[in-house]
Amino acid sequence: MRVLVVGSANLMHVEPYLRHMVGAGWDVHWWVTAPGPVRVDGVTVWEGHRGKAYTGDAGKVDYFRQGLRLRRKVAAIAPDIIHAHYASSGGLIAWMSGYRPYAVTIHGSDLVDRSRTWLGRAILGRVFRGAAVVNPVAGHMMGLLTQLGVRPERTLPLTLGIDLEKFPYRPRADLFRDGIRLVCTRSLRSEVYDIPTILRAVAAACRAGTPVTLALPARGEGAQGLKQLAVELGIADAVQWGTGYRNEEVPAILGAHDVYVSASLWDGASLSLMEAMACGILPVVSDIPANREWVQDGEGAFLFPCGDWRRLAETIVGLPRRREEMLCALRWNRSKVEALGDRRKNMRVLTEHLARVAGLGEKG
Repeated sequence: MRVLVVGSANLMHVEPYLRHMVGAGWDVHWWVTAPGPVRVDGVTVWEGHRGKAYTGDAGKVDYFRQGLRLRRKVAAIAPDIIHAHYASSGGLIAWMSGYRPYAVTIHGSDLVDRSRTWLGRAILGRVFRGAAVVNPVAGHMMGLLTQLGVRPERTLPLTLGIDLEKFPYRPRADLFRDGIRLVCTRSLRSEVYDIPTILRAVAAACRAGTPVTLALPARGEGAQGLKQLAVELGIADAVQWGTGYRNEEVPAILGAHDVYVSASLWDGASLSLMEAMACGILPVVSDIPANREWVQDGEGAFLFPCGDWRRLAETIVGLPRRREEMLCALRWNRSKVEALGDRRKNMRVLTEHLARVAGLGEKG
């Protein structure tokens, strides 16, 4: 089976699909929508962009142009199906190409953000109406898709998931015995991850006399401002700053801490949360639909209202008193990811579905 993947050079969200399809024996082509690392063994690369990354309205104009360029190229590629990533970019390009069938995988912001304006809703509506398959990576997106007129029978809610073999279940036996070691593996670049709320909560917990440290191993353009905030809050010594990490380093990073914390204002399907759950590290995360799909408050995790650093601080301070209760519940978290977040199983379901839509059966 020949597939044309249309998407950005995103190592976290797009590359795993490419690698699975190559491993399944497919002839994989990749229309790259923006500059970035594009070396994936076994994949034929087509540079759809013009060498420049675009954002905002300029980006949307370029995606229209890429759709027209793909319209001229797609006959030479002759895919059995197009698989587009991000409805507002890859999906728009696939729709503009005029080629059918195509499938669209929605990762989060491409639906949540873009549907807030009439123009975004108009574009998304056309993209979804032309798609043979709409694949939201989280079930909580289904309500918004229904509002946009997407019929449930044309959807396949399915997360990318994580590679469970790379994230062994190893809960800490000495949980909370030497203070509370927090870690947040989210990027420091995006305001949506709301790192300031975590810093303010750590400061409040420290003022309450609780020994707390916070590791922020990721990198991002907002790091300098966050470091300044930590100084102003008086917790410079309690925060450990990183310079970025490779995906294969995540299990060791998680394993060195007691609690995974995330204050995200919204999410699609949080792979970072799944990684923490798989490894047996306690999640303390914001109370948003994406997180409630995976964890419940007091059942192997704790939830707090978005932006409420006081509630987060209270939760952190109270963690040692619930140590035994949490240790017993962490296994349930792992079981949840095994059932619903197993990357190999989920990618097999998706590719078999795409093959059926393309009319080539399960194996292509």
